[in-house]
Amino acid sequence: MTERDLYQLVENIVAKVLERLEKDPEFAAFLPRKEAASSAQWVRTCSTFRAEEAQPAPAVHSEKRLYCERDIIELIRAGLKELVVSRKTIITPAARDAAAQKGLTIRIIE
Repeated sequence: MTERDLYQLVENIVAKVLERLEKDPEFAAFLPRKEAASSAQWVRTCSTFRAEEAQPAPAVHSEKRLYCERDIIELIRAGLKELVVSRKTIITPAARDAAAQKGLTIRIIE
């Protein structure tokens, strides 16, 4: 599946969800409307978002003493590109592998 196909799929899903929400008066009240925007306009707004446009989080100096794979994955999801830790910090082998695979740099300081 190409990236374009994925965006098209998401657009279709969002359009169907919005159509159903608009039909239910209770939920329709929660849909903000500016100049009677249609579902198609909402879909275009949602599909134009690009994750790479988000600013990456700056490097974080952590006082945490132990990092496992789950910790690294959470940092990556938060957009972190570099983690700064002390020499005393324990980083599990699985955490190091996850960081290497996803492009998270681990910098060790004194």
